[in-house]
Amino acid sequence: MNTQTALEAANYLLQSDKEQRSVSALKLFRAILENDPANPEALSRQALLLAQTGDAMLYQRAINQIDFAVSQNPRNIEVLLTRAILISGTDSQTACSDLNTVLGLFELETTQVSNQVSDQVDNLLSSLACEQ
Repeated sequence: MNTQTALEAANYLLQSDKEQRSVSALKLFRAILENDPANPEALSRQALLLAQTGDAMLYQRAINQIDFAVSQNPRNIEVLLTRAILISGTDSQTACSDLNTVLGLFELETTQVSNQVSDQVDNLLSSLACEQ
């Protein structure tokens, strides 16, 4: 299975009502990362799932993973937004910096950024009272 197909399958699973959908999606993300350890989508989506478990060790693993994702993909909107979301409650300064980088990338993007992503950035900027 190629990377794009695996990402689409994981996204489909996460939107389904299937039991154990998160576990199945995590397995797909793990398979992607075995072949492409710096894949930004797999790193960020897996980090979100790990953080949502409520387990402190898995949350720290998610933070470490998203920090790695940013180091490997410093201009990837999804990665930066994911880190901002994950650390917004503990490191607002870095979260604001990531969000401001995302705003700069929006201006450089040649493709249309979805309204959902744009709204998410605006809401986080507002809730964190970030300077722009």
